Amino acid sequence: MIEKYIQGYYIPNISRLAEVILKELDVSAEVDIQPLKIKTSNAISYVERYASKYTPSEKAKYTIFIDTEILKVDELSDPMINLLIHEIWHIRQMECGWLRANTEYTVAVWKGVHLPMTIPHDKRPWEIEARMMEEKYFSHIKELI
Repeated sequence: MIEKYIQGYYIPNISRLAEVILKELDVSAEVDIQPLKIKTSNAISYVERYASKYTPSEKAKYTIFIDTEILKVDELSDPMINLLIHEIWHIRQMECGWLRANTEYTVAVWKGVHLPMTIPHDKRPWEIEARMMEEKYFSHIKELI
């Protein structure tokens, strides 16, 4: 279950939305939501994967980092629905083994093909797929919330 209280934010709506999307996208991983650590010019959210190198059988855990301005509002807007579908789809891509990155985030492995992270963000095949999933699942998720 995603926490409703995180580092000074009360996010019951975002937490509930994330739980609905996780269920509908069949993502079973443990997921946490936290305030965005590093703000860049265009990033409002991203996902990090955590797994213990000491217990490889342990299932990976994921954190979705979201811009603090979005967390403060905690609303179920259309952009918020799309944002969480997008980020949770990345978790699904990682869970299925379709997407991996090296620890420096300089290279991604997408469905067995090594690709440099210098590819423009909107041209990365995993990003294109995540945007397609926003379109595919948006109406259904909106009905559920």
